Amino acid sequence: MKPSRGSGSSARVVAVCVSERKGERKKPVPSVALVAGHGVLGDAHAGDGHRQVSLLAAESIGKMRRKGLSVSAGDFAENVTTEGILLPELPVGSRFRIGEAVLEVTQIGKECHTRCAIYHQAGDCVMPREGIFARVVESGKVSPGDAIERIEQGGRMPFNHFDDAGRAVMVDVGEKEPSRRTAVARATVFMKKETVAAITAGGMRKGDVLGIARIAGIAAAKKTSDLIPLAHPVALTSASVDFEVDRERGTVVVTSTVQAFDRTGVEMEALVSASVAALTIYDMCKGADRGISIGDVSLLSKEGGRSGSYRREAPRF
Repeated sequence: MKPSRGSGSSARVVAVCVSERKGERKKPVPSVALVAGHGVLGDAHAGDGHRQVSLLAAESIGKMRRKGLSVSAGDFAENVTTEGILLPELPVGSRFRIGEAVLEVTQIGKECHTRCAIYHQAGDCVMPREGIFARVVESGKVSPGDAIERIEQGGRMPFNHFDDAGRAVMVDVGEKEPSRRTAVARATVFMKKETVAAITAGGMRKGDVLGIARIAGIAAAKKTSDLIPLAHPVALTSASVDFEVDRERGTVVVTSTVQAFDRTGVEMEALVSASVAALTIYDMCKGADRGISIGDVSLLSKEGGRSGSYRREAPRF
């Protein structure tokens, strides 16, 4: 069967698998219950993170069989084995119905920190490249043979800052109950080792680089809705900016933590805070080092809200 780029009637579930402990192969079972915000009921990898359910295509397992391995569904620790759909081509954020449940793709592939037994046998493993991870949006039962159907809105991905006509809108959060929100974001400033040394020694002509960058980052968090057009004004309860200086690598890692008790999250506030603090470091040091660059601006974690918790586990690039 040729895999589909979307998920027509040919896309289906081949097997569903669980394990009681992490680090072991999963065993096929007749059916599983997917629980919204949690994952596969009774599975060791379930939880409130963003990798609640793992999926791998039977076509990918077939590649390993052609390398001479005797492998089957669950041997790569995937919860759901699929057929007829190109999983790695599903964009992060896309949703699909699988059996009675609805999943949202949160991660494509993963970083293997330790080589598994399959890698040592074949010199390769498909899960890091072709496996995907998802969170459960709607609870439901999933069994082998169930259809997999992509969920789209008007032919477009369901980005929530557009209405049905494709016009930009500010999302209505009026019906949400306020709750505690936390977000942590990071940005890394790359520079000469001599520049880092001058910063830590207080030798920059413009003064206390990190002290001013900290104030700039905190101020930026409070001004996020003025900078990001569709972001909501949020009543922040706290904002902090910390720095990790590495003289040997020539880097300053900026970490911004923002909290609020509100109807919407503070991910953008944390990202803007880290970015502006990093830009302030550039501005303070550009006279001494024109080659400074800023990178790895990313959300590290978030807590609260309907979507639950998120933890960044590995770089996307």
